[in-house]
Amino acid sequence: MTAGPGPFDQPTGERGQAPTHLVLRNMRAEHSLWPAHTPGPEGWRVTHGPAPYEECAAHIEGAAATA
Repeated sequence: MTAGPGPFDQPTGERGQAPTHLVLRNMRAEHSLWPAHTPGPEGWRVTHGPAPYEECAAHIEGAAATA
């Protein structure tokens, strides 16, 4: 059995540009890349998205650069 990509992995092909992820932030100002179809954990709020994986990853990188 071959495992497919998981919900936290970057989608490929046509799904690569689909709004598949969110950026979450907690009270400690920590960011997390999260699948858009899954509710975030308690204590985290959406700060970006839903958007494509690459856009969400860039958003987190930008937040880290300004911290």
